[in-house]
Amino acid sequence: MSSTGSLLSPAWETHKTGPFVEVWKTWWNKKEKEDELIAGNVIELDSLFATTVIERTSGQLYIREHYIQVYQRLCDQAVNPSCGGVVLSGQPGTGKTYCLFFLLLKKLVKGEPVLFSRNRREVLYFSAGGVQLNENIASPHLLPLYPKVRNESAKTWALIDGDEGDRNPPTTALLEAFLFPVQAASPRTSRYKDWVKQRGGKVWSVARWSREDLLHAVKLAIGLPERSDIEQESLVDKAISKWGWAPRDIIKYLQGQDKELENNLTDALGALTSSQLFLRLKDRQGNSNNELSHILISSYASAIMEDTTVLDFKSLYIAHRVRQQLDILHRDDTLRFIGHCREHRESTALAGWAFENFVLEALTNAGHNDDLFTPIPAALSPLSPSSWSSTVSSTSSTPEHSTALMRVRFDKTLQDVALDGTKLYLPSQSNFPLLDAFYLVVDNDLRCVEVVVLQMTISLTHKGSVKGFAFLERLKDWLQSLTDKRIGPADKRQKLTAWRISFSYRLVVPRPTEDNVTFTWSFPGQFPASIAGPVSIQPVSSQVCTNFSSFDRLSSMLSLSQASHIINRRGRVAS
Repeated sequence: MSSTGSLLSPAWETHKTGPFVEVWKTWWNKKEKEDELIAGNVIELDSLFATTVIERTSGQLYIREHYIQVYQRLCDQAVNPSCGGVVLSGQPGTGKTYCLFFLLLKKLVKGEPVLFSRNRREVLYFSAGGVQLNENIASPHLLPLYPKVRNESAKTWALIDGDEGDRNPPTTALLEAFLFPVQAASPRTSRYKDWVKQRGGKVWSVARWSREDLLHAVKLAIGLPERSDIEQESLVDKAISKWGWAPRDIIKYLQGQDKELENNLTDALGALTSSQLFLRLKDRQGNSNNELSHILISSYASAIMEDTTVLDFKSLYIAHRVRQQLDILHRDDTLRFIGHCREHRESTALAGWAFENFVLEALTNAGHNDDLFTPIPAALSPLSPSSWSSTVSSTSSTPEHSTALMRVRFDKTLQDVALDGTKLYLPSQSNFPLLDAFYLVVDNDLRCVEVVVLQMTISLTHKGSVKGFAFLERLKDWLQSLTDKRIGPADKRQKLTAWRISFSYRLVVPRPTEDNVTFTWSFPGQFPASIAGPVSIQPVSSQVCTNFSSFDRLSSMLSLSQASHIINRRGRVAS
């Protein structure tokens, strides 16, 4: 090694010019520029434009708060003898490479030598002597970096960014014990599992982008100068609800490449089964060759539990498409998804879907009726004339034994709805307002029909849609017409007692393990008199509650709240 820190091996070629040399000249040991590397700032890296991933944002690097947190945590781990390196894992297009560039700038501005690998064999070395390139790296080429005194803090960082299509781990030269490797990788564990196991490395998931950060990223990538801030925010919100939180997908959508994204999704769904979907969840942790997992499933760092990964549907729209493809899950599959959600408490879209299927199975399978408990009357809130609440405990309510119902889909014409108390009516339309299902209690002797409206939720608070009132009034008119037909001609109806049609409302929730848990159902306003009825909270089996009773309290702390204005409790697009 030379006096300037350059590596003297012939394998290293010193660069006098080039994009990375310009970066080195601008940033190396420039302590005064460290104040620029703060969250929310945009760093101009024009020299790297068109030569690296930075070209997607015209040579500009937007600094996320997450990048700063990652750097601080890496500094702690670099001096930890038990940590052999770190993997930054995340789905394609989430900014892993941008994070590596930020880490590179942090090392340069402090005047600390650093290795930077853009692909499996090509490595750049930044030091006081400048920038050197090694196009076929091998361990002997790095021996001068071996610290003369055993000192964990003296380890040189090796920033490793592999090609997206490369399934192989980094070259062993960059994993030597005297280096501190930081690898950006997709969740495919074949890229890192062996060295992480051997060296005691850690795997961190990248954090999901916030809405504010996405707005900045969009402006850098495509500008949208002809639109107002409000219009831009609205477009980004639509993109998030359809394709998720990955900047690359958001930008594609806004650039008019929605058809390409749709085609990719259709290919990923294919002949998807519930078993395949479960395996694709495991792909985010395992070593499958399935290339389509990231189109359906997202993985990101938990907002509340360090070193924990959240696995969930990638977006609200994709969750809807998966539901369409799989329709209703069988009980065994439902319990497998519930097991997944027990491990990943923030997987709210998956959890809501699994819970809904669990309830439907209990309603339609006589062998599982014990999963349903007697509804508990809800009281009108003194603070809101349209909110109903009830407190549920682990011991409150007793199993409700009811007749198994038969699933029937209905559409807006209501032609499939009959005066039949053996049917459970499910809407064909996604994102149906106010209800997930309903069934009828028909009493021919008393000439009355009760419409039992069901809404399933894993949240402590659920908000209904005003559109639901209009539907229920139309449903009442339809049922009235059916009862009129049953009576006969108009002159005969005058002599007979008219049928009475009433409504009741049940918010179906997981039975909590703890006591005094309050569930609230907030309606969009007071019930129209024609469809008013009692409101109750109906708990469901304790084998579900241990998975979901804390979801609402968790979600209030999550970045999901950033999209609360466009989604409701099960990850659906708001009306």
